[in-house]
Parts: sequence; structure tokens; C-alpha cells
Amino acid sequence: MWTWIWTHITTVKDFAQTLAFVSAFLYFVYKWINGYLVVNTSMSVELIRTPTTASTDTVAITVTLERGQLGTVTLHDLRARVRWGDKWGDDASPVEFPDIRRLSYTTAANPNRKQANLDAESTSSPLLRLPPGEKVSYGVAIEGPSNSPCAVSAVALGRLLGGWKIAQWRASCAVAPRSFVERSAESRAVTA
Repeated sequence: MWTWIWTHITTVKDFAQTLAFVSAFLYFVYKWINGYLVVNTSMSVELIRTPTTASTDTVAITVTLERGQLGTVTLHDLRARVRWGDKWGDDASPVEFPDIRRLSYTTAANPNRKQANLDAESTSSPLLRLPPGEKVSYGVAIEGPSNSPCAVSAVALGRLLGGWKIAQWRASCAVAPRSFVERSAESRAVTA
């Protein structure tokens, strides 16, 4: 009788260990499929508003992407939607960041030296890569009315190097109208 019990306990133990190994394997496959290493990226947007004329302002949009410590991401797209006023609608204009493409290069007089060709995009490898720990910023300037708030919603698309899933990062920021900002600065100066 004890031999029968011991045999069945050993069989149950082997079955439980096999089930644990298969479950752990499936868990890591699930994490890999869902882009576990891709989400290891952060994104932020910064807006700086400067007066251009009495009725228009220039808003500098800076989008920063910072890669975590795992894996390399190829950056596919980066764009933003700019809204002037207080409602999203048809007047929200898209803004593209042209500097996210990798540039081509030429060989200088010295064959060991390469020079970036600022006018041509690379045809063999057009996507920039963000290796682990890298932080990059992209900027663009737009003009708009000085009496309206400006809100920017940015989106970046990327893929883990060797992966097949596209990841998406989003960030947004807003800046008050210049007249409000100037009044706030004046009131702070008076109270200080």
C-alpha cells in the first residue's frame, strides 16, 4: 500500500512541476507578445510661448523620448495635434517632426570619414533607433493667436528591434494665452 501511495505522490509531484514550468514559459511568451520590453520608454512634451507680434505668438514644442534599460526601439513616427482655443475640433492642426528620420551620408576625401547629407534621408536604414538609456528631443515651432490657449497632444510610434508589435506613447501639454501669462507675471512682481 505504501508503495502505491509513494508512486502516486511522485507522479503528482512530477505533473505539478511540469505544469509549473509550462505555466512559467507561457507567462513569458505572453509578456513578450504584449510588448513587455517595448513599454520601457517615457515621453514628455514641453511648450514655450514667446510673443512674435502684438496679436501672434510663437510656441516652441519639444517632445522628449527617454528609453529605459531594456532593448532598442526603432522610431516609426512622431507627430502632434495642436489646438488653439478651448475645444478639440476640426481646427486642431497636425504637426509633424521631420527630424525623426535617419539621414544619409557621403564619404569625404578621407575614405575613413563620413559626412552627413542634410538634404537626403537614408534609403537603406531610414528609421532612427533608441538604444537603452538614450534620451532624445525633437522640436518644432508654430505660430498662433496670442489671446488663445494652446494645447498639444503628441504621439510616437515605435517597435522593439526584432519585434513585430507597434507600440504607442502619448503625452500632452498646454500653455495659457500670453495676456494671461503677462498679467500673472505682473501680479507676481507686484506681490513680491
